[in-house]
Amino acid sequence: REGLVDTHLEQVKRPLIEHLDEWKDSLNERRITEKRRVEMDRRIRILVETAGWSRLTDITETSARKALNGLGVSIQTWNHYLQHLKQFVRWCVPERLESNPIAKLTRGNVATDIRHDRRDLTDEEQSKLVGSTERSDVVRFELSGPSRAMLYRMALGTGFRRAELQSLTPASFDLEKRTVTLAAKFSKHRKSDVQIMPKWLTDTIRKWLADGNPLWPNLTKHTSKMIRADLEAAGIPYRIEGINGPLFADFHSLRHTYVTMVSRLPIPVRDQMALSRHSTAALFLQRYAKPSISNITECMSQAPDPTIKQSEG
Repeated sequence: REGLVDTHLEQVKRPLIEHLDEWKDSLNERRITEKRRVEMDRRIRILVETAGWSRLTDITETSARKALNGLGVSIQTWNHYLQHLKQFVRWCVPERLESNPIAKLTRGNVATDIRHDRRDLTDEEQSKLVGSTERSDVVRFELSGPSRAMLYRMALGTGFRRAELQSLTPASFDLEKRTVTLAAKFSKHRKSDVQIMPKWLTDTIRKWLADGNPLWPNLTKHTSKMIRADLEAAGIPYRIEGINGPLFADFHSLRHTYVTMVSRLPIPVRDQMALSRHSTAALFLQRYAKPSISNITECMSQAPDPTIKQSEG
């Protein structure tokens, strides 16, 4: 016990920036993408500067909350900052800190502050988007209409994110098994993913590759601007009004659309989570899988009236 106390006394004398540098180095040993490591480190350093912390002992629940509130960000982003701060502090316990000073600091409720809530595309809108884009002779961000249409198909049929789609090569596909493999270094959760493709997508990508068409190694970071222009060309609204505020159809909405489709497949939830590549049911069901008003309306139209006595026999 005395040894730990002595260690803590030595550690808290050191500049906080030294602990941050060592924490960042430790992230290299974990299954975290380089992009995420950089983002985690950046956010922690912003908090340190905002709060004016210089030693580990400066980090308290009160000062952390004040710093987070001073960022002026959405609740969802607020939660991301808190998550990274908690990861850093947990790393410090018990070798550097005796206990976790922010253990009771809880996440905010994102449902009360959704700044950019995405919507699913309907089946009709998906068809219109792909069809209109495929016929387009306009080049956007160095991609032809047919190339963008194929990109949208791949996103709708796999749920892959922008960077994941960019990483694909012809070798990623096993068309006989109807799978596409995402290398670990490109996956958000740092492990290789083998995604099963729908038959329609397998047939389409087979022909695309057989004709010698390229994939998207130089895919722009401005995919939301790209799809917004294609949505407008197809006569599909980018923004619609929802019950809790506006809903947007940006590029990541294609993943939302895919996950909602998966959630309605007649398979166990665990299999649905595997297809959507979500580790928790809460994220899968609450954030991505959206209820279908038309399905609910149809089901409720068939609900029996409990106030009417049913005939016996």
